Amino acid sequence: MVPTTNFDSFFQGGAGDYEESPRGARGGGRIPSIVICGDFSMAGGNSATRIAEIPTTDGTWQSLSTGLSGVGRKMEVFQNKLYVTGSFATAGGISVDRIASWDGITFAPLGGGLDFGSGNVLRVHQSKLYVGGNINTVDDGLATGKIAIWDGSAWSAFIFGDPQGGSTNLECITLISASDGELWAGGQFTAQAGGAGTTIGKIGHWDGSSWTQPNGGVLFTSPPRVRRIIEYKGEIWLGGTFSSAGGVSGTANLCKFDGTVFVPVYTTNAPTSILAMEIIGDDLYVGGNFTNLDGVSGATNIARFDGVNWNALGDGLSSTVQDMIATSDDLLVTVGGFLSTNTPSSITLNRVGFWDGTTWAIIDGGTNGLVRGVVLF
Repeated sequence: MVPTTNFDSFFQGGAGDYEESPRGARGGGRIPSIVICGDFSMAGGNSATRIAEIPTTDGTWQSLSTGLSGVGRKMEVFQNKLYVTGSFATAGGISVDRIASWDGITFAPLGGGLDFGSGNVLRVHQSKLYVGGNINTVDDGLATGKIAIWDGSAWSAFIFGDPQGGSTNLECITLISASDGELWAGGQFTAQAGGAGTTIGKIGHWDGSSWTQPNGGVLFTSPPRVRRIIEYKGEIWLGGTFSSAGGVSGTANLCKFDGTVFVPVYTTNAPTSILAMEIIGDDLYVGGNFTNLDGVSGATNIARFDGVNWNALGDGLSSTVQDMIATSDDLLVTVGGFLSTNTPSSITLNRVGFWDGTTWAIIDGGTNGLVRGVVLF
């Protein structure tokens, strides 16, 4: 069993680089922090307002400055800085308007920030930081639609959704930069992408010049959202809350796109909602809100797909998984609203835990409130 606060060996950094702990097999190197954000005020028994980090392999949770004034939703590493977005007005006491950078010492604003709503997702794509949310303008008036671009010093527009502004319930929730260099976006939107007359509903594919909606997109449920997209073994997987994809039976809330059509990935016990996905080796991990995915006992709120079958992670988790990230030594760091594993193990996790391939363990006492995002920095 891996010790509860000792993350020996290697981590994969946000830019795909590998960093090694001083006690790793090859010795030396900078140690990455595990950083979490959400809606909590304590982490590991220490005051930490909605954002916290464990800076060493044997450390404890610490606050990043004085934290965030509102909910932190997602984070990303870009140009050697940590970026966080959400519904907060200040970070570390500095006015930032829903998005901020952290250089390891202080928070800083990104120009005028996001003018409206909240940021939901951050993703590096083609050497720029893409920001998605229920936003319409950034930087005190620049019209962007639901996605905006930050190059490290200035904002630019990436029109998506209703370019005129539109309803507050139109939002981009997830983005991925695929291996072919193209961008996929998911969320709760039905609009004319870029004002060019192409209707994009809930999921869209950008090839560098135009948007397409693959195989008819996803169909409605209440509320209809694509919440997470990932590329696994050359295919695009999507999860969220939707009744079907492309009208294909058995694709509710979780399916894959093989380049032509949507394909079912389970035969029974559809998940209620998928919120998180991550890959370790040849395995795909999914998390969210579900019971016994595909009929597998213990596959509750989190499950592993080995390319053929779904598998449980121990006894599963007691409540919803919001996000997860893999380290290069195959630890799966998982965050959300869960307090423990399910019975009979009933291991206390307090919303932040990791899976070492065999067992679950808590990370330094966890937190006292919901955790929405996790990243290595």
